Amino acid sequence: MVTAEEKGKVRYVMMNEYRTWLDESYFVQQRMAEGRAEGEAKGRAEGEAKGREEGLAEGLQEAVMTAVELRFPTLLDLAQERARKAKTTEALRLVLTGLKTAPNEEVAYHLLNLLAA
Repeated sequence: MVTAEEKGKVRYVMMNEYRTWLDESYFVQQRMAEGRAEGEAKGRAEGEAKGREEGLAEGLQEAVMTAVELRFPTLLDLAQERARKAKTTEALRLVLTGLKTAPNEEVAYHLLNLLAA
C-alpha cells in the first residue's frame, strides 16, 4: 500500500521533472498551436462582428441627425444628444423611419425621446 505522502512525492516529481519534457513534445506543441489558432479565429470573428455593429450604429446616428437637420432643424441639438445615447441599432432604425414620415415637429420630438428610454 502506498501512503498519501508517497503519492504526493511521486506527483510532485512527475509535475516538475517531466513537465518540460511533456511541454516540448510534438503532440502537446500541436495541440497548443491548434488552441491558439482557434482562439485567434474566434477573437477575430467576434471583433469583426462588434466592429460591424458599431459602424452600423454610427451610420444610423448620422442618418437620424441628417433627417432631423433637413426636416426639423430646431431639434438638431436634441437629435445629436439622443442619437449618441441610443442603446440599439433597432431603436435608431425605428426612430429614423418615424422621422421620415413625421407630420410635425411635435411627433419628431417624441420620436427622439424614445432613444433616451
